[in-house]
Amino acid sequence: MTVLTDYGLAAVGGGLGAMLWRHAAGQAARRLWAASFLAVAAAAAVGGTSHGLAPRMSEASMAALWRLTYGLVGLGNLFILAGAAVAAARGRPRAWLIAAAVLRFAVSFALIALQPDFRYVVYDYVGTLLGLLVFAAHLFRRRGPGAPWIVAGVLASLASAAVQRGGLDPSPVFNHNDLFHVLQAAGLYLYYRGGRLLRGGDPGLPTGPAAAEA
Repeated sequence: MTVLTDYGLAAVGGGLGAMLWRHAAGQAARRLWAASFLAVAAAAAVGGTSHGLAPRMSEASMAALWRLTYGLVGLGNLFILAGAAVAAARGRPRAWLIAAAVLRFAVSFALIALQPDFRYVVYDYVGTLLGLLVFAAHLFRRRGPGAPWIVAGVLASLASAAVQRGGLDPSPVFNHNDLFHVLQAAGLYLYYRGGRLLRGGDPGLPTGPAAAEA
């Protein structure tokens, strides 16, 4: 079941990423969020493979696959924060925000490469959710669209993290990892709905009625 839900999450992430890229309409922020979904889809696919082949793999091979999985998750975090920065800022502030996101990814990936400990993924994940909440608050203040969807996505992500870390097993055949994947898929859909409304690139983020593009 864990393998199936992992692959299901990969399918959802890949499908949403492809649709968002197709509807990017030249907006760099949307393309970065689409890239984030695709990275998460790849992470889920590799993670599902790790779960499925674990009994037949050496410890070194398993560690390598988990490093790849965690690195792809971190790449997804980088892309979604970079997209938020593109939508929220211009000029030098935008460049500094993107540079900070890249530096954070580099540090996180270096730690994971040295020791594939899930706690580093959790730290990076929490930082990403906080960044998205700040971005949503910015959208509210600027009367930009998409903020409610992004906040809902963060709440779904927090719920999934609580389930995974708390070890909540709904049934013997559907454990906390399986529920985590389902909630993550729901969160991706909510982020997708918010991402469809993002505007970012050279035009910047409009405010008021002009921002209400669906």
